Amino acid sequence: MLDSLEAFMMELSFPSVVLRLLLATAYGALIGYDRRIKNNNAGIRTHALVCLGSALVMMTGEYVALRFPDSRTDLTRIGSQVVSGIGFLGAGTIIVTGRNRVHGLSAAAGIWSVACVGLAMGSGFVEGATVGVIFMLFIMRILNRADQKLRRHSTYFDLYVEFESQSSVREFTESLREQHVNFYDLRLRSSQIEGDGPIATMSIELPSYEYRKPFLRHIKQLSGVRYFELM
Repeated sequence: MLDSLEAFMMELSFPSVVLRLLLATAYGALIGYDRRIKNNNAGIRTHALVCLGSALVMMTGEYVALRFPDSRTDLTRIGSQVVSGIGFLGAGTIIVTGRNRVHGLSAAAGIWSVACVGLAMGSGFVEGATVGVIFMLFIMRILNRADQKLRRHSTYFDLYVEFESQSSVREFTESLREQHVNFYDLRLRSSQIEGDGPIATMSIELPSYEYRKPFLRHIKQLSGVRYFELM
């Protein structure tokens, strides 16, 4: 039965084309649904369209090869352009906020991956597309929880701080040294609001995870710190 299904999907008949595009749309929508319930900007329509379009592009390359058998047509050429070109769409979902917080990296990776699922489905590689979708859901569901847990228990993190004055920055860094807290990649910039002090981003390394909460309480008590948050 599986052999007959594979042979059917490898055909470029009208029923096969309809089934390939239908499955590509369904798989893309499934990934998009998972993204949407997590309040991601790239939702059901975006992922479904990317997956559908990628499948259609792959089948177009197959059709051209069959339509013009004597030409030197490379079936993978159009698909490779999708893989590289879809990066522009994914890059559009990445946002760097005013506090240097980066959002949208997972969304960009998801859009690129769903394009690859579409290419696999468009070529008739149903098994690969199906397993790919299952693994994508596993990564976005299970590994996402593991990633968040690791971040909460890490002794390394990035810190965003708004100071009252330039001297407050010096007092802050001296306080870190006194507590034997390592910091690096310190970047200072002026606030866009007139009258406000400088803004800093830096990477912090704590002696241990147990020191995390006392360290954050200590920062909150510093007089020269107007605002801070973990990045």
